[in-house]
Amino acid sequence: MEALKTALSAPAATPLALPFSAFRDPEVYDLEMEKAFCGDWVAVCSERELTEPGSYFSQFIGNEPIAVIRGADGRIRAMSNNCRHRGTMLLDRGFGKLAGTSIICPYHAWTYSDRGELRGVPYPGSVDVDKAEHCLPTYPIETFLGVVFVNVDGNAQPLSERLAGIDKTLRGYDLDRYTALAPGYAAESPGSTGRSRQVEANWKLVMANAIEPYHLFKLHETTLEPLYPTKDHIYLEGSSEWTVIGGNYVTHPELYPWEPDCMTEFERGRYLLISVPPSFVAIVSRDEWYYAIAHPDGVDRTLFGGGGFMPPELYDERVANREQVDALVEAFNAEDLWIMERGQLSMRSRRATGGPLVQSERILGDLHRFLASRMFGIAPEPFHSEADDHMRRLAAAA
Repeated sequence: MEALKTALSAPAATPLALPFSAFRDPEVYDLEMEKAFCGDWVAVCSERELTEPGSYFSQFIGNEPIAVIRGADGRIRAMSNNCRHRGTMLLDRGFGKLAGTSIICPYHAWTYSDRGELRGVPYPGSVDVDKAEHCLPTYPIETFLGVVFVNVDGNAQPLSERLAGIDKTLRGYDLDRYTALAPGYAAESPGSTGRSRQVEANWKLVMANAIEPYHLFKLHETTLEPLYPTKDHIYLEGSSEWTVIGGNYVTHPELYPWEPDCMTEFERGRYLLISVPPSFVAIVSRDEWYYAIAHPDGVDRTLFGGGGFMPPELYDERVANREQVDALVEAFNAEDLWIMERGQLSMRSRRATGGPLVQSERILGDLHRFLASRMFGIAPEPFHSEADDHMRRLAAAA
């Protein structure tokens, strides 16, 4: 634990690789789940995937089973997924739909409303169960980019305050109108739960792979590197609370001819990657935006999935090229799965150690400082921005 604390405390601009034990130690995992997951805002799913009354998504936040449900009144609520009788998990993990407006325990049929109110207790005999005292606990929710975030302990600062300032980075994209789900992106896959792919690796390995661009030129040489060149990556702004990086985005104008007039010249040919620790990442471009969420499922297992959206003007072109797009997605997903699980095997070593991270991994420094602040109470570093410097260099080059 002390070695982890030391590594997490390194300056965000010059981060260090974490000790390998941090990816396999159950005590470290339990502390992460309690402090960084149950103690803060964690992304769960897109509210657009819960369009009908009774639709739900069930998953764990930390070690707590939760369910996010759209009620008959149209509101989305987050509540415990443990029965108040003997703790049985009420709803299956993943996406589903209630039968009517009731949640029924599969063990002894204690029944709850879609608001979490205890409605019925079969065969109670002489025991008078106080229904008002045995409702399902509910949790605060907020949304960002249409994605539902939940805070289990209810003590985190408002998400809108934590993310203050990030909206100006996204104002040119008008993401509310990106309504079409990218075909193939959220497809079922072997070993999946709902729309999540199971990865036999610690969640930190999964998140690091999702947010740092340093590996693209090697691991994704023929898949993602041609679209998102490693050499063109830039750190824009961020802190332990959120980070935005970006880079040149090589697109195909014959397939994606549309350009929103509100975009700046900088935005038109570039992509943004947004990280909100501990487990949310989004990639935004003029052609599409998609998000991914890491749901830890044990010290060496993670469920990883998300969804994608695009401007409606591009939907027909994307459908026409669906086979090509799906093949690309499956190819880089397979590459990621291979390297993450390979990395987890490497973490068994008791003698090997990591070293300094390079400039392209600066975003990992922000993730580390988030964990340092939540797990060990270490003050986060001040907000850091390089966006203006990059804009001046681009203007000078032009």
